[in-house]
Formats: sequence, structure tokens, C-alpha cells
Amino acid sequence: MDAIIAIAVAAGLSQSTMPLPTTQTPISDGSNTREAAVDALVSSFPEYPEVEQPLKGTLTIAGSATMARMLSMLAEDFQELHPNAKIEVNQGGSSRGIEALKAGRGDLAAVSRNLTPEEIAAIEKATGKRAVVIPVGRDAVCVYVNADNPVKSLTREQLNGIFALTHNLSDTMVMRWSDIDPSLPMGGAWVTLYVLDPSHGTMREFISHVMPGERFQTSMCYQQPTPSAVVNACCAYPNAVGISSFLNQQPRARMVPVQMSADRPAVEPTFWTIHRGEYPMTVPLNLVALTDASGALSPLACEWVRYLWSQSAADTVADMGGVLPQLEAMPEFVRASMPTRAKVSGAASPSEPAAPAAPPSK
Repeated sequence: MDAIIAIAVAAGLSQSTMPLPTTQTPISDGSNTREAAVDALVSSFPEYPEVEQPLKGTLTIAGSATMARMLSMLAEDFQELHPNAKIEVNQGGSSRGIEALKAGRGDLAAVSRNLTPEEIAAIEKATGKRAVVIPVGRDAVCVYVNADNPVKSLTREQLNGIFALTHNLSDTMVMRWSDIDPSLPMGGAWVTLYVLDPSHGTMREFISHVMPGERFQTSMCYQQPTPSAVVNACCAYPNAVGISSFLNQQPRARMVPVQMSADRPAVEPTFWTIHRGEYPMTVPLNLVALTDASGALSPLACEWVRYLWSQSAADTVADMGGVLPQLEAMPEFVRASMPTRAKVSGAASPSEPAAPAAPPSK
């Protein structure tokens, strides 16, 4: 960090030299009260049924750093209900989770993006078992800036000019905030980038949308160890722009609306635009499991997935600022084993708010 600050000072930047915040607690909207519509959606999830046979054993989950905190919190709640069961959550990135599953170093892979058919085939070839992708939530790849940064929105071309080394989708490379908008108070200050290792699902999704086939530029671009560290940098530094997940939002950083095409308005990432899939970089939160010879999950894995689709888990995820999956995505084996309430169609809650008017694009 000292080296980063030294470079910034030498370049004449106005970046703050204060230490990065250490808090990693995601927030929802800065308030302590959830929307009534979110409460209604939570209540539409089935209640978690009692288990007749006691569970025991250990389930190891490896992969997505984005999902790690959410899964860890849910694991604590699950273990209170099943004291003889243990859920271990190890982060390191979605791609590393897939590799761990292939190598037998984990029971489940946490992947914060869609899997390709080639990845599923590779898992099945390596393990000799069928791989099952189980959705457990939704998230989004978000562009963060400092809370005091007034930039209204960013286009796909601007993001390409900011982050890509060759900027194939943009006419010019964006180096200073005045290149985006001359009226911004940051003026000619350099745009400072904070990113993750490309093995993270968040970064792979961002690359596919904004800079396909390109590499990140190296000028004033700093790779951070975790998604929360990216957001913390945006909290601390006025000229920062970072790529992280919706789940890692913090009070002193702001998520910028993104415009992916000229014929569509910029869309702000919110609970509802992500839940409905309207935000262009919405991603699924998946667990990848392996079935036995009969095509079934282990008893502990099956029960863990049932819990993740329960009202109790939905309540926890909503409280931490996460986005709930759509009920129609509930796996059939979960739907069949839950109380009658879960066997209705996964229609949206009647109290779900209508899509808000999009903010003006820049």
C-alpha cells in the first residue's frame, strides 16, 4: 500500500493517504428497515421443515469470494439447527472452486457466475460423477466510485476505455476524470483502478461484458485480494473506480448506473433490478454439487440446499443486503420436499415494486 501511495503522490494525484477501512460488513441501503416488498418476497419462501433423522458430517465448500460471507453466515445458522453437522467455507475465486471440486478438495463449488458447458463436462470427466448446478441467489457485477464522486453513469465504451489495455470498444483510452466529463470536480485527476484477479467470477463476467478478449491496463491499476478490499479502496480514495459485487457494498462507496448500449438507458444496480435481471451485469450465485451413482446428492448436501431455499435463509440474505433468487429457479427436488407453500409457481410477490424510471445516461 505504501508503494501505491508513493506512485500516486509522484503522479500528482489527489488520492487520500488514509488507511483503507477494515470493515467488511455488507449493507443494504444504509437503513435498518427493509422494504415492505422485500419482506413480502422473503415470506413467500417456504419455512424450513424439521428433519426426522439427525445430520452429521462435514461439507466443504470452495470457491467464490463474493459468496463466502453469505455462505458463512448461513452455515452458522444451519449448524445451530444441526449441531453435529459442519459447513466449511473456503474462498479463493469461482474458477479455483471448480478446480478444487475436480481435484476432490471440496464437496461443493461456489461459483458467482454462469458455468460454461465445457466447465461442466470437465468436472464430470475429472470426477466420473454428474455435476449439478444449483442456483442459491443473485448478485451483480458493479462499478464502484467514492461516495462523493458525482459521475451520473458510465457507458460500456467508457468502461472499456477506463479498464482495457487496448480499449477495442472505445475510440480513446480514459485516463483522467475529465476524459469522462469535463464538468466533474475531479478535473484532470487520474482515474485509479481497483480490480480482482481475473480468476474471480466477478472479473470474468465484467470482462465478458465490457472488454471481451482484452486485458486490464496496467497504468494506475491495482489488484486487490478480495471483493471487499476493492470497495474499501473506493471508500477511501476520491479518484478510485473499482469492480466488485453488489453483496460487498459499503456506505462510503457508490454503485454507478451502467449503460450497455445506445438504445437502452443506464440501469442502476438495486435489489429489484438485480432480482428481475434488468441490470445488465446480473449474475447467478451457484453451488455446483456432485451426485452419487443413483443421481442423488449426499444427505448433508441435500439438506444444506433445502435450507438455502428456506424462509430462514432468505431472511438472513435480505438482512445482509443480498438479492434473493426467483422462486421459479428453486430446484425440483427442493420444491418436492418442502411444505405445500413451496409448491406454488414461483411468481413474483404481488407487492413487488414496478421497475423505476432509469437514471439519465451520461
